[in-house]
Amino acid sequence: MTDVSSEPGVTSVRRPRNRSQRQIDDSAGLKASIVAAATEIFSERGYTQTTLDAVARQVGLTRPGVLHHFSSKEVLFAAVLSAQHDWADARISEQHPPRGLSGIAELRRLVGTAEESRTQLRLIHVLEGEGIAGNAAAIEYVQQRTHYVREFIHERLVEARTLGEIASDHDLDSLTTLVAAAVNGLQQAWLIDARRETGAPFDTLLAMLTVSDASPKID
Repeated sequence: MTDVSSEPGVTSVRRPRNRSQRQIDDSAGLKASIVAAATEIFSERGYTQTTLDAVARQVGLTRPGVLHHFSSKEVLFAAVLSAQHDWADARISEQHPPRGLSGIAELRRLVGTAEESRTQLRLIHVLEGEGIAGNAAAIEYVQQRTHYVREFIHERLVEARTLGEIASDHDLDSLTTLVAAAVNGLQQAWLIDARRETGAPFDTLLAMLTVSDASPKID
C-alpha cells in the first residue's frame, strides 16, 4: 500500500507490510529444516568439507536462499551447535538432573542406545576429529563440550560421595576422566558398529563405581 502526500514535491512512501503469523511460522519451519539438513551434512563431512551449496540442495533451495536465513556458513554452524546443545540437554534433564550416580546414569541415553541419536553423536565425533587436527571452528565446540560433560559428571560424583554411593577416598578427578572416556568410547563403538551393545557396559561401569561399604561424607 502506498501513501501519497498531498503536499507538492513530497515523494511517495511505501509502508512495510506486517508479516502474517503464517509467514513467520513458515520461515521458522524453513530455518529449522535448513539446520536439520546442515546437521546431517556437518555430521557426514565435518566443518571444512561442508558447503552451503550442499545444504541448499538438501532442502531444495539455492545458495542465496540459504543465505537469506543464515548470512554465512559460520552463522549456520552456530545454529547447528545451538540445536546440538538443546538436543543433549533434553536427554540428560539438565534443569533438574537426578543426584549422584542416578544423575550419571542419565548419560546412558547418550552412549548409542537409540538410532535417532546417530546423527547427533556422529556430529560430535566428526567435529572432535577435526578439532584434534587443529580446525579452529571445531575445536571451540569440542572444548566446550568436554568442559560441560566433565563438569556434569564431577558434580554428580561429588553428590554420590556425599550420599555414600561411592567410596569416600576415590579421586573424583580421575573418576570424572574415566566416566567421560567411557561415554566417548561407547559412542564411538556404536557409531562404528550399531550392533554393538553399549548400554550394558555403561551399566557395568556404574556398578563398579558403587561399593556397598561406602560411607556418607559431608563436605
